[in-house]
Amino acid sequence: MKVDNIYKLIEEVSKLNVVSFEYEEEGSKISMKFEPKTVIFKEKMESEKVEEILEESKGTIIKSPIVGTFYASSTEDGNPFVKVGDVIGKGDVVAIIEAMKLMNEIKSECEGTVNKVYLQNGDPVEYGQPLFEIV
Repeated sequence: MKVDNIYKLIEEVSKLNVVSFEYEEEGSKISMKFEPKTVIFKEKMESEKVEEILEESKGTIIKSPIVGTFYASSTEDGNPFVKVGDVIGKGDVVAIIEAMKLMNEIKSECEGTVNKVYLQNGDPVEYGQPLFEIV
């Protein structure tokens, strides 16, 4: 392999999270070892905070049916399914919660106007945690 190609290969591999890399030319062997992805979880919502939200609610609270990661839209840069002030109907998709690599649509249990959104895109969510307030 030419020196220029080695430099290009090193440059491309260094963009990845590689901690070990092997190369063999005639036997066509390539071996890579990736560093595990670091996941940082935000502090979960305390039960006292959940109770406070439920007590102060002016309407219906849509709660998370599962533990996972909250997504406000179906794509990273997409518009949120709903935002404060939107009028929604029963059965409308309001969010996605990813759990164990499965994307679960969260649908509204009622109709009304979105009064509050309690989470931001990518936030971790617990079972029973408030997601939206609908009035």
